[in-house]
Amino acid sequence: RLLRDENLSLPEIEKKTKLTNFVAKKVYGQTNKLSAKRLEEGYRAGVQMDFDVKSGKIRERAALDRMMLMLIEISQ
Repeated sequence: RLLRDENLSLPEIEKKTKLTNFVAKKVYGQTNKLSAKRLEEGYRAGVQMDFDVKSGKIRERAALDRMMLMLIEISQ
């Protein structure tokens, strides 16, 4: 999203991120739906869930359920 906000073209983003054309197109198309702030919130939540699972604070299934709900909430 940040690269798109910098007005980089799809080929420039592909080169900079080393994504394949197919993946870059999919991601590029989805970046219209979420702001950089929302994407960062989702990323941070994922990191926290990973930490909580690995430290035994939460079971994997419960973390996955919470993460899915959070991603749905973020996308709206």
